[in-house]
Order: sequence, then structure tokens, then C-alpha cells
Amino acid sequence: MNASPGLRVLTQTEHSIRDHAVHPDAWKVLRRLHQAGHTAYLVGGTVRDLYLGRVPKDFDVATTAKPNEIKRLFRNAFMIGRRFRLAHIKFYDSVIEVATFRQETDRFEEPSPETGEARAIRIYGTPEEDARRRDFTINGLFYDPFRAHVIDYVGGLVDMEKRIVRTIAPPDASYEEDPARMIRAVRAAARLGFAIEADTGEAIIRHREAILRCPKARLLEELMILLKYNSAERSLRLLWNFGLMEYILPMHHAYLLRRNNLPLHPPNQDVLFDLVSMLDLESAAPDPSVIFSLILFPFVLERLDLAPKLFWSHKSTSAVITAVESIFDEFSKSVDISKRFRGRALEILTAQPRLVLRGSNIRPDKLAQKPYFLDSFMFFKIASRAVDFDTQSDIAFWEKHKPKSQPPRHAAGGDPSAAVRPEPHGAPPPGRRRHRRRRHRGRPPPGPAQNQTATQ
Repeated sequence: MNASPGLRVLTQTEHSIRDHAVHPDAWKVLRRLHQAGHTAYLVGGTVRDLYLGRVPKDFDVATTAKPNEIKRLFRNAFMIGRRFRLAHIKFYDSVIEVATFRQETDRFEEPSPETGEARAIRIYGTPEEDARRRDFTINGLFYDPFRAHVIDYVGGLVDMEKRIVRTIAPPDASYEEDPARMIRAVRAAARLGFAIEADTGEAIIRHREAILRCPKARLLEELMILLKYNSAERSLRLLWNFGLMEYILPMHHAYLLRRNNLPLHPPNQDVLFDLVSMLDLESAAPDPSVIFSLILFPFVLERLDLAPKLFWSHKSTSAVITAVESIFDEFSKSVDISKRFRGRALEILTAQPRLVLRGSNIRPDKLAQKPYFLDSFMFFKIASRAVDFDTQSDIAFWEKHKPKSQPPRHAAGGDPSAAVRPEPHGAPPPGRRRHRRRRHRGRPPPGPAQNQTATQ
């Protein structure tokens, strides 16, 4: 069904997306926008995942409603962004992101002194213009839930059939505008099992050094998303193959060269890849501090000059602390690591010998109530499997003693998710709100005499 050149629309009988696959809170947002007379579509990775039969990580909406109109329609909307206002519609257990359709433009702001990027000035546009300014064709799809139509202006359906990741704009221009798109290309290919299209991949190799223009905080965010969702091993291999690891994870790039002397391809077997392959088997996304502990564990072994299985019998806690601190100092030069991450990773790694019960006098109930226990236990299970260390009896023991939920984090650990996904601007602060005492109008404040009488 084609209504204009380049447009492809799939009707309900031509795809497998059904209403029950859309999150109920996303339906609430879509219906309210629709009832107010606005066009509202599901967009981007949401549509891609629904089309492929996957469960979307997020449900994002694009609409003709302007930001101030969205704010009026939703009392639970929190506006974020400076260049282009987005709305985060907050529900009990979900956040639906709503953006106004916008277009690409040749008008640019002054280059940022921090990143050197010349950001395009965003202006509102049509659905087609909005699709064409996105990063990859597979992320340029729309879904009209009221007609059950999949709408494709950019060839994303064809590329999904071919199982390839391709930029919508010419790849050189796309990466020049936003170097982080190189990481997102790797992420999409790794998560979906797709190949990166030839021109798109060759441009990554040409522009890989431009990734250093991204702020370190943003590299942290992109790296965490890259490693969290069951595709960490393939992501690291793609970072290596396209030359990005040298700039994003220079420590790991040097480590692989040092251990294997393979300048073109990473080894099939190495403790680093064994660790992340076990990480990929976890059904729930681990805390970021667990991920950091895993990807830095090979460096701890190297600094302590230990075979992997001997780490759990290592008795010198001070040596572990010294090694971890020095490793994080070096790692922080390329990725912005907070003290909370560092503190929790230190707790995870120093707790490991206490999880092996052979000949120890550990009080299990006391250790299981520590705020870092569940993260330490998850690391223990992943790392011991990765290095083929027999801990089945230990794991069975701690499964019986572990608490049902993680106790509140102290300052050392903090809440790592807050650093990866900040709260929307204007969100209410956590905790109880203090109420100011009401003043009684018309009644003068008590004077010294009255106070004295009251005390008597």
C-alpha cells in the first residue's frame, strides 16, 4: 500500500503487531492525545521491537501536539531537554516519552566548547520529516495504533528483512552530527543479531576517533546500555572489530593486545569474553556496579598475579582494595565513573572470599543483610561460572539465606541507576516533604511577655 514515493504502509493483515503487545500506560497516552485531536504514533525502537516480536525496552510516542499542549493534557508530565523539549509521562511503574514531530534542518547552533559538536536547530515538522532525521532506517518506523498501520518512509522494513543496520542520512554526515551513533549502531547490531551495512560500517572505521568528542558521562550511559541487555559479548567484539574499543575502552583494548597479540580480531577464548558471555545469560539486568566489577575483574587478577580460580582464596583484602582503586583511577580517564559505582564495586570484590564457605567461620545471616550482598552474590554466580570454578554447594547455601530484596543502599553504593538514567527535570524529590506551619492571619506574633507567660 503506497500513497507517496518512498512511503510503505503495512495494514493489520500484513504484520503481527497486536494491541495487547502495547503497554497499557502507552495506550493511555496515545488515546488522550488522539481524543484531543492530535496525531500520535509509537516510534523508533518501540516499533522495531514490536514488529520483530520482541518486548520493547521503552515505549516512545511522537505526536503533532506541541510541548505546552502535552503539558496541559498530562498532569504527570515532566518536561526535559533544552534544545528540544520532551515530555516524560510518569506512571506508577513506567515512563512514556512523548516528543513533537520535528524535522532536520541546515541551521546549526555555534559549536559546543565542550564537545565541538555543531547541533542542528530543531523545528517542528511532519511525520515524514521526523522519520528522515532519525539515526537508522530500522528506527525510523511509525505505528498508528488506531488504524493498526506500520508506516515506513525510510526503507526500514526492507532493512529488517535483510537484517542490516543502515544510517538514514549518509553515514559520514550522520556520525559527524552525533558520534554516539557509532555506538548505537553496534548496540543495535549486537542486540538484534543484525549485520552493519557495508557503508555504515566503513564510516565507523573512518570516524571512530570522533567518539572522543562525546562527554565522558554520555559514554558511560551508552556503555551501560550496550552491556546490560544480554548482548555484552557481541557488543565488545563489534567494538573491537570496528576500532571503537581503542577509544571507548582503551584499557581493554591494550589488555587484549597484551595477552593475545591479535591486532585485527579478538580471541575466541579469554576470561574477559567468558565473563560477559555469562553476564548475557542473566534474565534480569544486573546493577551497573556488577557490570563494572565483571569487566574490570580481569585487571584485578592481572594486578594480583592470580589465576582466576585462586581469587576466592586470596586472603589480602588490602591488596584487593589497592588493585581496585588503581584500576578505577585508570578506567575513569576514559569513562566518567562516580564514587558510588566505585564504592559498590569495591564492596562486591572484597566480599568474594566470604562467599566461599569451605573452612570459613562466616555468619551467613549477618553477611546476607549487608546492603551489597545481592550484588556481590550475583557477581559470585556469574564470575565463578565464567572461570569454571565449582561453587554449586556455596550458591545453593546462599540461595537459602539471601534476602528477598536488596536492603537500602548506603552512600558507598548509592543508586547507580540514577547516574545512568537521570530523573526528569522537575520530578519531585524523594522522601517526605516538610510542610511549613500555617500562620494565623490577624493574630499578632507572640511578644516577649506572652512567651514568658507561656513558659510559666
